[in-house]
Amino acid sequence: MELKISLNEKMMHEIEDLSKMLDIKKIELVRKLIAYAIKEWKLEHAISLYSNNKISLGKACKIAGVSTWEMIDALQQKGISIHYNLEDAKEDIKKIIKMV
Repeated sequence: MELKISLNEKMMHEIEDLSKMLDIKKIELVRKLIAYAIKEWKLEHAISLYSNNKISLGKACKIAGVSTWEMIDALQQKGISIHYNLEDAKEDIKKIIKMV
């Protein structure tokens, strides 16, 4: 799949500088930066929904694509308290049953 984008001069210079510093092609760098940004955005979005009580911890993990422990760590780093409800317990029980 192909995607064409236009970047301002400052961004192009940043990409050129980083690609030289890391000794990788510009396209490789852009792919890595996009992948990183997507992962971070998903995590931040899930944290926002969770902290506003719109989704459960399990759903936040699914949205972010991280484990429960990674999500708990991310929440703690942001000073967000963890609430564990019936829906979370049901999801955990389903996971345990699948393992057995």
